[in-house]
Amino acid sequence: MNRFIKDYKLVITTSTKAITITPPLNIEFNAEKSALSYGLNRLNLKVFNLSEANRNLIVKDKEGNNYIGVELSVGYVNNMKQVFKGNVSRAYPEKNGTEIVSVIECMDGLFDVKESFTSATASTKLQAVEIIVGNMMNTEIGKISRQNTIYRDKVIMGNSYEELKKLLQPDELMYIEDEKLYIIKENESAENYVTLISAETGLMNTPKRENKIVELDTRMNPAIKIGGQAKLESIYAPYLNGVYRIDTARFVGSYDGDAWDMTIKMRQGA
Repeated sequence: MNRFIKDYKLVITTSTKAITITPPLNIEFNAEKSALSYGLNRLNLKVFNLSEANRNLIVKDKEGNNYIGVELSVGYVNNMKQVFKGNVSRAYPEKNGTEIVSVIECMDGLFDVKESFTSATASTKLQAVEIIVGNMMNTEIGKISRQNTIYRDKVIMGNSYEELKKLLQPDELMYIEDEKLYIIKENESAENYVTLISAETGLMNTPKRENKIVELDTRMNPAIKIGGQAKLESIYAPYLNGVYRIDTARFVGSYDGDAWDMTIKMRQGA
């Protein structure tokens, strides 16, 4: 079956060229994604033996303010999904034995968080969100929970992301996923689609629960999205079976190596 034959597509977009990287070129990656804090999702990449011209195109220092886009889709032959969309924060080449490795550090939404500014007034919270996101060059609106707050000409003045944080209620979560802004309630999910997690789909261990959080390891399942829903079907921990909201996901992969896995944490009642 093709479902466990690894596949990926990496697109790095510079101001002059879109570089598409696919097998058999080797890549390694790890990512940390969370819906629980204001920290931005991170992706670290290593791309082996790019051409010198392409290596030089993607070089970037941390203090640089040029936008280099990154889109990574992973999965299996005939079944890939995008798992990260963001921009390069730093990239440089390094020698590793006989190979030249492009080391690329990426963050989701970093460019807009650093560079965007809003000066406006709004009469409702939803209007304020729409105005602020409209001033963020690369960020779109994902799911925004129902907002009933009415202002009397609320003044918005400052860094766009910091102004968004000021709008949140104590029971709300805000995060950026694939350059889309989400604001959801603590007991809410970002989408209705439910991903199955079972031995059939790649569950690797017996799930564990602590402080109402269930943690498990699975083979790469690109349908899993932070803020989304998953249905757990465990043979050895059936008391944990049910539908959960995915709070965090860590995934690691090596096209030429063994790693192609995820660790996720999720909770019920969302």
